[in-house]
Amino acid sequence: FGSSHGLWPEGWTCCRASWDTPGCTLGHHRGIIKDKQVLLCINHGDGNPRRGYPDSFCGKPFSHANDDGCAFHPGHLELEKESKQVIWTCCQGIRGDCEPCQQGGHRAAVWPDEEAKIYFYDKPIKNPGIHKGGAQ
Repeated sequence: FGSSHGLWPEGWTCCRASWDTPGCTLGHHRGIIKDKQVLLCINHGDGNPRRGYPDSFCGKPFSHANDDGCAFHPGHLELEKESKQVIWTCCQGIRGDCEPCQQGGHRAAVWPDEEAKIYFYDKPIKNPGIHKGGAQ
């Protein structure tokens, strides 16, 4: 029981449980060093009022040891009536012709953080072999 290079994370990285838990939900614990754990960036722009979701987001995988930077548009896309072009509300750039105007570091949310809860949902288990009212 130990970690490579003497680095001790706060708990198991496979299930995020504390060190004294008897077993992982998937079997034996298989932890990795926190600096090498790959996360997905959750930075995104404003939600488009017509669509209900952001038009720009990062979504790149990154690790804390290798954070190469994040780029996205903080605004959303709108159709400009005079020129019939789709432009960003943040920088007035034309879609496809301009670089993202927001740059910085990646962000991640890990369960059970409150921010992470908007990215997870309960998936109903549907098994066509199980019928209500017993076996048939």
